[in-house]
Amino acid sequence: MRAEEICRLRPQDIIQIQDVWCIVVQVHRAHKDAPWEAWDPKTEAGARIVPLCQPLLETGLVEMAKRAKNQRRRYLFKDLDFTGMDMKRSGIFQRNFSNFKSRLGIGREKVFHSFRHNVSTKLRNIHEHGDGGLRESWIDNFLGHEGLNKSVGNTVYFDDVDITNLKRVADSMLYSEFWDLKRLMGKQ
Repeated sequence: MRAEEICRLRPQDIIQIQDVWCIVVQVHRAHKDAPWEAWDPKTEAGARIVPLCQPLLETGLVEMAKRAKNQRRRYLFKDLDFTGMDMKRSGIFQRNFSNFKSRLGIGREKVFHSFRHNVSTKLRNIHEHGDGGLRESWIDNFLGHEGLNKSVGNTVYFDDVDITNLKRVADSMLYSEFWDLKRLMGKQ
């Protein structure tokens, strides 16, 4: 996901669809007392369903969303504020992420969006080598990309990708050296 999509997550954006926990990336309407909260995903394809992979489920994200909903919080990550001229919630996150990756020895040239590109590359390599059984349209849907194939069959008849196929995409991302998220989060 894009940084701002993550930072704008609301408790009601984490739901279960066909027994699969997912994030719903969708339009946010402005509140009368907070017009800056209005937000649209980057593109039409950016409004999408993103299934949670198993390692992310194990971090307790679903439980965190349930607690936030019970506490009637507007946003999942309550410590983030709207900042800057563009009133984004990702400003502080981006700074903290940069500090975190520096502590891990990852250079300045790698930014948050670089990791998103890496995921795209890995997924497309799985698709091209045929060993993961992933379709390009599933990958595009998962990433919120418009997709390169604009044929009538894809634009008219292929509106919704089955959630189980999107879950296959999410679970195909293997970063064994980083998947100990509980350790990274200090939850051991």
